[in-house]
Amino acid sequence: MTGIVRSALGAALLWGSAAAGGFALAWTVRAHAVGHELQGVAGTAVRRGRGFDAESTCRAPEPRPGQVAGLLEIPSLGLRAPVEQGEGDGVLSAAVGHDPSSVWPGADGTAVFAAHDVSYFARIDLLRQGAVIRFVSACTTTTFSVTGHRVVQAGSPVADGTRPTLLLDTCWPTNALWWTPDRLLVSAVETRSVPTAPAGGAHQLPTPTSSAPLAVPAPEALVAQGLTLDTNPTLLGTLSVVGRASGGLVESPAPLAAEEAALTAYYGGLHSIEAGSRAWWSAIAPHVPFPAAWSGSAVTRYVTRLGISVSARGSQVVGAALGATLELRSAAGAVDTVHLAVTTVVRGGTLEISKWTISS
Repeated sequence: MTGIVRSALGAALLWGSAAAGGFALAWTVRAHAVGHELQGVAGTAVRRGRGFDAESTCRAPEPRPGQVAGLLEIPSLGLRAPVEQGEGDGVLSAAVGHDPSSVWPGADGTAVFAAHDVSYFARIDLLRQGAVIRFVSACTTTTFSVTGHRVVQAGSPVADGTRPTLLLDTCWPTNALWWTPDRLLVSAVETRSVPTAPAGGAHQLPTPTSSAPLAVPAPEALVAQGLTLDTNPTLLGTLSVVGRASGGLVESPAPLAAEEAALTAYYGGLHSIEAGSRAWWSAIAPHVPFPAAWSGSAVTRYVTRLGISVSARGSQVVGAALGATLELRSAAGAVDTVHLAVTTVVRGGTLEISKWTISS
């Protein structure tokens, strides 16, 4: 996806959103490393004029690409996310990324943070004027107040600021699973900056919590058929989170991880039916009868986009549902337009199909 080009900052912003294989594991590894990477960076620095005027023995070195630099907190959304230097896939699959061409929060100019819309920035469109945003580094906690938001086209220029400001950037709409041409920008201005660490050294920040990636009990022979978007071209729609989910779960990679697992199960079901394999089916849908009437059928095209909803309770994903209208070609060659609705459930960290309905 083409990004926004900021003429003043000289870099591209966002790409888009899609389920990226392997990102859940990357998130888990990075989340557990946050507390360790943000300590032991002692030095000498003096900051004067905005929020505090004191000499400190805390200085964080310029973060390297992919290195955790701090935490982004938005209390009204329940968001608490690690921030890393860079905007590549490896960073954005596990963290909020800082545009290397922009300043860091606290300096004169516009600091730019980017994240996936259906992940950390899933609800930043709900932020209103005056909402609080904090960037917590090992040495400094900088507070911002939201001043507004706007939707622009990819490629639109965004000018650099002359005072300490923050810009959050993501794809629009914020529930899209497809590559979108529009970007949502939330702007904020600095209101306060105080030391995070007491005199004498850098502060060890708490480690964000994360859940283990969901597994799908697909046999190796079924996995070999290809159970990802790369091997199953699909018109994806939107991703929603239903149930009594915590804000911290909604504003995290967890729904996208559940979506990825749900797609694996969904594609596994389709390949099991096409191959007429009851063994494959029973592995991923142990409590659902094999749809024998559709044995040998294969998807020819999607009539509507595949919509996905993730069910959650508190900080735990409990299942997911998928639905779309599509065309199925039978083993005899007949083509039927049907609606397929699939429900999955999480049992012991494993996601399996719990309901499969094909209706004409």
